[in-house]
Amino acid sequence: MTVPGTAQAVPRPAAAVQAIAAATYEQKLAVAVKFGRGDDFALIELPDRDFVIAIWNHVKNNSDYLEVRAAAELAFSAGEDDASAQFITTGVFAAFDRDVERERQEAEAKRQSDLARSAAAASIDVVADAALLNGSDADFVRLIWERVADDAKWPKVKAAARAARDGSDEDRRAFIATGMAVAAGQDVDDRIAADEAKTEAEKALERARAAKKLAANRIGMTVTEQLLNLPDRDFVTEVWNFAPDGTEVQAAAVAAARSNDPGAWKTFIETGIHAAKDRDIAIALERAYQADRALALQIKATATTNGDLNLAWYATRALTGTPTELNDFVRVGQFDLDLATGFETADVQPTTPVTGSVSNVTSPTVAVASGAGHTGTAALVYSGTDVNTLSSYAYLKSMTVSRIAVKPSTKLSYWIYPQSTAARPEIKTRNSTCVSVDLVFSDGSTLRDSQLTDQNGVRVHPAFQCSKLVADRWNQVVVPLGSLADKQVTTVVVGYDQPRNAGGFRGLIDDLTITDGPVEVTDPGHDPVNYPLDPWRNDFNSDGWADVIGRNPAGELKLYRGNNKGSWIDPSTNIEVGSGWQQYNHVFPVGDFTGDGALDVAGRNSAGDIKLYRSNGKGGWISSTPTTIGNGWSSFTAIFSPGDFNGDGFVDVIARNTAGKLLMYRGNGKGSWIDPSSNIEVGSGWNQFSLIFSPGDFTGDGFPDVIGRNSAGELKLYRGNGKGGWLNGTNPDTVGTGWNQFNQIFSPGDFNGDGFTDVIARNAAGELKLYRGNGKGSWIDPSTNINIGTGWNQFNLIF
Repeated sequence: MTVPGTAQAVPRPAAAVQAIAAATYEQKLAVAVKFGRGDDFALIELPDRDFVIAIWNHVKNNSDYLEVRAAAELAFSAGEDDASAQFITTGVFAAFDRDVERERQEAEAKRQSDLARSAAAASIDVVADAALLNGSDADFVRLIWERVADDAKWPKVKAAARAARDGSDEDRRAFIATGMAVAAGQDVDDRIAADEAKTEAEKALERARAAKKLAANRIGMTVTEQLLNLPDRDFVTEVWNFAPDGTEVQAAAVAAARSNDPGAWKTFIETGIHAAKDRDIAIALERAYQADRALALQIKATATTNGDLNLAWYATRALTGTPTELNDFVRVGQFDLDLATGFETADVQPTTPVTGSVSNVTSPTVAVASGAGHTGTAALVYSGTDVNTLSSYAYLKSMTVSRIAVKPSTKLSYWIYPQSTAARPEIKTRNSTCVSVDLVFSDGSTLRDSQLTDQNGVRVHPAFQCSKLVADRWNQVVVPLGSLADKQVTTVVVGYDQPRNAGGFRGLIDDLTITDGPVEVTDPGHDPVNYPLDPWRNDFNSDGWADVIGRNPAGELKLYRGNNKGSWIDPSTNIEVGSGWQQYNHVFPVGDFTGDGALDVAGRNSAGDIKLYRSNGKGGWISSTPTTIGNGWSSFTAIFSPGDFNGDGFVDVIARNTAGKLLMYRGNGKGSWIDPSSNIEVGSGWNQFSLIFSPGDFTGDGFPDVIGRNSAGELKLYRGNGKGGWLNGTNPDTVGTGWNQFNQIFSPGDFNGDGFTDVIARNAAGELKLYRGNGKGSWIDPSTNINIGTGWNQFNLIF
């Protein structure tokens, strides 16, 4: 019932670990021998970390090695060679010694429990068997109640057992320690008093024998007729000799034996020995409690230093609980934890400062904020800004945890509230849904790469959660982790991951749990949602903003980076992104023609070959050597890409032949064609137009459109039907007049960041004019345009 001050069932602070060399063969051999693996030479030859993992696998299911298991988890989870070497050279032996001491304490606690139960049972003339000794306190009380339920000799014992059975853990402990013996003594006294056949002298003698029997039983003395027949003082002396040195029972017996007053001997036998035994129990319990408290405080302090606030929280809870709860925690509870937090003040809080793996996300943040959570008045808020459409992610370490072992029944659950553009204009709805709680395990693996799915069958990876969560409402996510059994959770991460969209994201997470217990799915579900990606734009460097490229007579391509506000990041400079392009008589962007997320560009040379240049998404090219994706294209008088014109998910190209027919070539999403030998006619009579281009989705219906300028300077809008045809093929919409003043007209997509496709035109003076689309097939202000540049006559081609 005591805990030595050297016991330390806590992880070592990282700062306390000094750099040491790798463990030697002899040091690993010593560890292997310690665990009966001395003849496993393959084990001993393993690198330090692999060796530690192998030892952990050997002991992880053995309850005799809880300290060794925890120390091994800490060592190999650190991912540092020093930590593993430290475990092999010293840590494993210290942990082994702690396990031995813990087992000694448990054995002593079991011995004391057996003595207390045996004494309690003996008070009703029952010899404690295995069933009485090995069960819980509740089992013992129930079995005693069953034994006396129909026995008229023990009505007070029966009543006391019933009260203890229906009471608390403390009530049952008190029943075993004192209550049963007191009730049994009262029952004996009652029977003696009720025996009319005996004289008062006989009753007094029987009471004296009964008192001695109860006293002997209470301290575990063997009851014999000789002992019961001893004079009171001699009985007290026997107790003196039997009681362990330094106990309250021994001290009280000594005091009574030294007295010459027979009343003092009698009082000791009837009540004094019981009071002394109670004091001994109280002293032992207090010592055990103080030892448990000291250990729990040590666990809390070290866990706090290591940032393991979940372990620190459990230690704090144990310290404020009952002595039994505290003892349960330091014995076994600390080695097998759950996680449950609503981020309220009294709950487990995130680890600070926030760290993690971030790419192309600015100001990524995970922090607790007050307000309306799923429950309570606090939640974990995530936010950031995605600045790249090619590859963006932010995996932010929210909590360091330990001693959470995945079992077949373990589940991760949480509630998430992605916020929408309507709620916060600075963010994008889709982006906010591309978030999930991720777990890192001690072997370095992650939940996001495990292929596991939530209760809705959606993979638990931030990129797969995009548009699977509903914005502006709480969504429940429950993930069965059973297939990952035996893994140890070391880190809770909030992950954002989306390769195709830019812009802000924000939302809340609440009521996060990792538990072996049942988790009720209460989210009623929702209809399918589809928060679309940003509309197409001529984004050459993947920052999410439309750019413009011009080719000068020297064949150089100059990149002007848009600022997403209808102007340029630096209007006074441009970036050369190519040379030798004078070889092409036509150059045009083909969107993401290869399926890698980056904007590609094609050029037609004088031989009629189509050459594809694959962008690297960073303002350059994957290779300076283009790929030939077509030949025989010299006869075409216009070539452009509307994006995915037939709705199969791949970018297509449309060309006009000399007969005025539009022919669609279907891209295969891999940098080539579905059928390169054939094309599909999608229009005729297009010779009326001196210029043809596609603004992408100009009408806001999700389908790419095409615009042609006729000889009268009118712009005619042909609305695509998303199936390779038109909604108004015979009656196009006139969306502009007077456009003959422009010698170049093209669409970079959404140039000013308002979500609608725009059109840019160059006039004879070399000025660039921006016409802002309204997303409905017309203009925000058709009577005006915005001058966004001068001197653009230096370029013979702009796109």
